[in-house]
Amino acid sequence: MLKLKNSYPFMKKALLPFAIAIFISGFVSAGEVFKKFSAEHIKQTQIEQSITGSWEVWIPGAVTYTATETAVYQKYILGAAMNRLDIKSDGSYQWGNKKGRLIEVRPWHAQEGRRYYRISDLKGNDYDFWYDASKKQLTVLFGEVGGHAATGTRLDTANGSNQADRVSGKNSNLQKVKPAITETRKTSTVKTASAASFKPGEKVEIEWKGQWYKGTVLEAGKNTYKVNYDGWGSLYDEWVPPARIRKL
Repeated sequence: MLKLKNSYPFMKKALLPFAIAIFISGFVSAGEVFKKFSAEHIKQTQIEQSITGSWEVWIPGAVTYTATETAVYQKYILGAAMNRLDIKSDGSYQWGNKKGRLIEVRPWHAQEGRRYYRISDLKGNDYDFWYDASKKQLTVLFGEVGGHAATGTRLDTANGSNQADRVSGKNSNLQKVKPAITETRKTSTVKTASAASFKPGEKVEIEWKGQWYKGTVLEAGKNTYKVNYDGWGSLYDEWVPPARIRKL
């Protein structure tokens, strides 16, 4: 027993390298797991020309179901607009008030044949997107996670409206979720004051997806106005042509 007790220091020295190796391997394994579920940055190359231009990024609507003992109720949650996204051929972009440069990534959920690009908003939230050639849309995903966050449809920059919507009539049921009950009227029965001028700070009504919403003019540009929708944060501010504004 005495000899065994005296051998403890030697055993500790002999086992120390093995303990260190096991400890380091644990960190390596954890690093490999993190790497697996993180996006791999790809050496910057020429971006796809199909993604350049202006895009209307919007959160699609969804259908939910609520069940009781006697019935099942279906509820449609309306979609909502996010900021306009402008992408230049040199890889720079502006998303609302956030400017940056596209980073091509290879997320853990990447599918063969798709190129993914990363953007971020003013709050520092990361989003990845890829171009769906079959629908001519951007599919926007939550960064790293990969869940569907939003969809981008190309804008006709001549008048600030969505060209695909006008031609195909798709997404006509997607409307801005109103923060309060407001009066809505069909655009066909109301004349817009396209020739009128508006001043910053002026309370107006703004047309969005065929309905009118109350808001405020923030800035006046060349044939366009920056507006804010009542009850909505600055994230949803947008530049609109005079045809989409009318006086209260």
